[in-house]
Amino acid sequence: IHSTKHSPVRPLASKIVAVCNEMGRTMRARQWEGFSDFVMETLKDIRGMDPKGQQKSKGSIRPAADFVKELGNAFPSVFKDVYEFKQESGDSSTIEEEKENKQDSATQTTVGMVHIYKKAQLLVNELHKRFKDEEPSIFNFEDIDNMTVCADNVLPAALRHYGILEYSEELGRRVDSRRPLKNREMECAMRAG
Repeated sequence: IHSTKHSPVRPLASKIVAVCNEMGRTMRARQWEGFSDFVMETLKDIRGMDPKGQQKSKGSIRPAADFVKELGNAFPSVFKDVYEFKQESGDSSTIEEEKENKQDSATQTTVGMVHIYKKAQLLVNELHKRFKDEEPSIFNFEDIDNMTVCADNVLPAALRHYGILEYSEELGRRVDSRRPLKNREMECAMRAG
């Protein structure tokens, strides 16, 4: 996907190209012929199986969660949906206060991480639903019920509508006016509640 002309689609097209290139480099470096090779090799390893699918050791008790983590590690631009919160060094202000003060990131330290992994969890759920009966030793994830609900804009909007979730004043104004969120912290505040 390449365009020399400026268009509203160009930034999205550039991101898609970058993601495809990252996936291709990762698969080539690990000698996988395709994404399905990654899925099968990784899940067999998590399950304690050899490449032929024979049990060699006790597998993980959290295969779905471990596979989500492996997806994020192998293909971070696609699956590693993580937000880092920073705070002024030595300051005890809250993250909300920090956003309002727009403090310089050079003097900030990380105070927390929020791991959402929406796309990775969606993939794990789809693999489980599609293949759990066909290949139960690999895809019938015992911990599938421990996956979190997929946090996109729909769930927070519904929770806000019913008064279960409250946004900060600034985030509420932006959402209500349908303006783009100005930073990743605002997006995380909406998605993580």
